[in-house]
Amino acid sequence: MIGVSSAAGGGNVHLFALMKHLISKGFKVSLIIPDNGIFYSDFEKLGIVVYNIDCRKLSLRSFIRLIFVIKQTVPDLIHTHGKGAGLYGRLSNILFRKKSVHTFHGFYLGNETKVRKLIFLFSELVLRHFTDQLIAVSKGELSYLKKIGIFDLNNTKLIYNGVEKINFSESKSVQNKNRPVIGTFSRIDYAKGIDLLVQTVIEFQKRGIDAEFHILGGTPKEYESYYHEILEITKQNNWVRDRLFFQGEVSRPHAFLQKFDIYLCTSRREGFPLALLEAALSQKLIVSTNVCGCNEIVEDEVTGFLAKGLTPEHIADAIERALNSQKKQQIIDQCFQKVCHDFSLNKMLEKTCKLYTLLLQDWKSDRI
Repeated sequence: MIGVSSAAGGGNVHLFALMKHLISKGFKVSLIIPDNGIFYSDFEKLGIVVYNIDCRKLSLRSFIRLIFVIKQTVPDLIHTHGKGAGLYGRLSNILFRKKSVHTFHGFYLGNETKVRKLIFLFSELVLRHFTDQLIAVSKGELSYLKKIGIFDLNNTKLIYNGVEKINFSESKSVQNKNRPVIGTFSRIDYAKGIDLLVQTVIEFQKRGIDAEFHILGGTPKEYESYYHEILEITKQNNWVRDRLFFQGEVSRPHAFLQKFDIYLCTSRREGFPLALLEAALSQKLIVSTNVCGCNEIVEDEVTGFLAKGLTPEHIADAIERALNSQKKQQIIDQCFQKVCHDFSLNKMLEKTCKLYTLLLQDWKSDRI
């Protein structure tokens, strides 16, 4: 396995669950991932060998180290997760020609510079011919891959992300009953629309609606200036500062989830957000932007509420509709049932393991 980051996030929840399942099925697993987040120690606790190599930025040193590790471990299959890992892992695999799988986890080029966009697009168009199986995690992502020409009918497959059904009721809610509590699990990132969330709080002030907002997630180094810009906005407004709370990375995020009356997603783009699935399983009312992945979980006023546009005004409108809805419990129940039926962790694990088995069915070991 090769990943791009060990920070908190849905991609690593997915990766951890997948590796844990593979180990239980008798697969021998190793992982290449940078030591830059709280998941690194969790991966080590699985009892696997973890190699600390950063695949997020182009680096000849990292690439050579990765080649050395692959040569040393002699894997039968390489599974890469995310853009940088996919580039490093599949380029190195040209030398070894092992079976290869790549999962996109929200591939999108819309906000890249022209140079980076051309590099990534050209790389994918070339590397798809050296990849045995491409995996999209949502129908929206699959459609995007078709649109930009990466999709290959013969080796591209849809496998939805999934989450384990957990009893979230153990954590007690202690929210301020005088006002609704709205929260999100998200790194501080432009793609996650945290600036939109902050502006939505300001929009609530304009409308005279009192609510409390919580953001649970860390800030990647490349977005530290973005985070400080957001903080400056909150510092200038006492009303907002008293109602918007940046909790950072927390060890038990689901304890916070029980405090939320509404789970809010303000993303500009997604692959298939596990946080929304977890919110649904915790039976929280969901409000989300109408973007790839999210709109496959949330159907407006059926399993949640979708903003009609990517603006603070539209997001505030959707939250207001949710708060004032007479069908809250019905919508929560329908979302819970949909996620349990369509997006279970077991389905994702079974489909991925079946894919591995098919790819390795002609494998013959020359080891003693």
